[in-house]
Amino acid sequence: MAYDEPYDDAEARRLLLKWGGMQPHFSTERRAAAPKLLQALARLNQTGGMPIQLDDKRGRVLFSFGYQRSVAVGYSEDDGCFVMQDVVGQELRSKAVDRMLYNPETDEWEGIDDDGWYVQEPGKPKRKRSALAVIIMQVLSFAASTWHEAAGT
Repeated sequence: MAYDEPYDDAEARRLLLKWGGMQPHFSTERRAAAPKLLQALARLNQTGGMPIQLDDKRGRVLFSFGYQRSVAVGYSEDDGCFVMQDVVGQELRSKAVDRMLYNPETDEWEGIDDDGWYVQEPGKPKRKRSALAVIIMQVLSFAASTWHEAAGT
């Protein structure tokens, strides 16, 4: 029995593309998309008074919080994800940026959660959270937690 109307495959395609973006054969594309995201982060320099500097030589962005405190964010080829680093005293603390993945369809990084700031357009999938917002939120949280640990509070 033949069907005239095709199945709605939009969500199934998105799920398969997300899965595909995490597979090893997309590592070159993930890595190639990383500098574009780091440059976009650096363009936020001085927003809200936050100095954000691109360190091209090391492939990372530095968020300066003052008082000689900063958090670096860069792409880890070993882990296939972005990693935050903070030096506290003699100790280097690192944490992977989570809730984000590479989307091979758009060739960009994006959040895995739906973006609640935007109203969904009828007939279109919900917009995903911006990778910029995901990183900023996690950098602020990471910085606060490492500094509280260092202060013993």
